[in-house]
Amino acid sequence: MAAVTYGSRLAGLLVSQDAVPKTAARAFRFIPIAVFGALVTLFFQGEDADLELRIPVALATSAVMFRFRQLWAGLAAGMGLYFLARAF
Repeated sequence: MAAVTYGSRLAGLLVSQDAVPKTAARAFRFIPIAVFGALVTLFFQGEDADLELRIPVALATSAVMFRFRQLWAGLAAGMGLYFLARAF
């Protein structure tokens, strides 16, 4: 795992930014957001998975992220909507 991690970081440093297509470079900006969402989904699935609540909240949060393109807005919307959905 260490070799793969080190290799991928080293490859990123060695590749010129001009060699990366603009479409790929634009997609790379969203990788941290996608990884964060995957980690939250992975670690916060308990016995009461609440999928009937989580799926609409995830869709609404995705809409907020698409609209504002800010991680803080997505986090605030997701946590707030999930809290409201659980409360009512």
